[in-house]
Amino acid sequence: MDELAYATGVDPVALRLLNDTAIDPDTGRPFSTRAMRKCLTEGAARFGWDKRTPEPRSMRDGRYLIGQGMAAAIYTHWRWPAKARVTLRRDGSALVEAGTHDLGTGTYTVLQQVAADTLGLPPENVTVRLGDTRLPTSHASFGSATAANAGASVMLAAKAVRDRAMQLALTGRDAPFAGSATGDVVVSDGRLVLASKKLDVTYADLLAHNGLSSLTADGDYDPVEQGPKAVFSFSAVFAEVHVDPDLGLVRLNRYVGAYDCGRSTTGSSRTERRESCDVPTSVGRSRSALAPRSPGAEILLCVRRVVRRGCAHLAVWVHFFGFRLARRVHCHCSPGPIIRHRGRGRSRSRMHDDGAGDAFSCPKPCRGSATGA
Repeated sequence: MDELAYATGVDPVALRLLNDTAIDPDTGRPFSTRAMRKCLTEGAARFGWDKRTPEPRSMRDGRYLIGQGMAAAIYTHWRWPAKARVTLRRDGSALVEAGTHDLGTGTYTVLQQVAADTLGLPPENVTVRLGDTRLPTSHASFGSATAANAGASVMLAAKAVRDRAMQLALTGRDAPFAGSATGDVVVSDGRLVLASKKLDVTYADLLAHNGLSSLTADGDYDPVEQGPKAVFSFSAVFAEVHVDPDLGLVRLNRYVGAYDCGRSTTGSSRTERRESCDVPTSVGRSRSALAPRSPGAEILLCVRRVVRRGCAHLAVWVHFFGFRLARRVHCHCSPGPIIRHRGRGRSRSRMHDDGAGDAFSCPKPCRGSATGA
């Protein structure tokens, strides 16, 4: 797309908007939702894309050349079967069990939040057990599919156990909501609430009144691999780089990402993803504003600019098929990169470990420092 934009003189964003479609060209199915246009327009507006001049070497900041580029991205939703079990306990807490596993992507937190939202419980009252073959069968964790599929099975199990609790409140022993309809009952803060009669009962009291130590239900998510509509997420990413024309050093100055990611599971995860999101190929595209475009390898980087005590660093995590391998840190006061491999105690060069885990310190007298990108 960028090569076509360069050859025809059409703006890269405008070219993508002209070719936007509501039909998946690969399968002919309509998209369930299509937010690519919104990602492109809102991302461009936030970035200030309209101020860009496309001619090579036409933008400068002092002695530095400025390049700006963008890229659009699309990612599918892998649909795989998954099972889970949710148990409401007499103390008002819940237990989530699933045979999937957490390889460091936050699956424990995601499944905890899904169950908490569905049951109306504080997240700290939900315990998650994973990674045991004796637990309900689930899929392996890969393909960015665990939250969608294992999460769906947990949601189904939590809904089932919540409905069982509602039935107890409507028809059980000393039923506090007798004669009411299930649709009138909501859950919040560990309670079942019947707002129309200003009544509520905690899960703990409900189980105690019915002589139960727990309530358990299973969730079985078994989707059709390809439904009637094509399901994807969309994004548009904009990047700006500064280039030293004498030394050839390239530094990422800023980037803006617009993501159609669906419903975000947790507030903290939203923040972390904004600060360390993947930037697909837009850094490479930025360089096309500095010289005519030529084919070459693109690198998927996870980047963030960090400034501490007057020393600006560009911390770059190098990825390989989703595995974070090493970080290269460029400091304005240092002629070359400071390299740190992932994890404390691993090999590193030209730096020292100050006990901050993923922290680094500049080896030069400026003593700038920053935490992990």
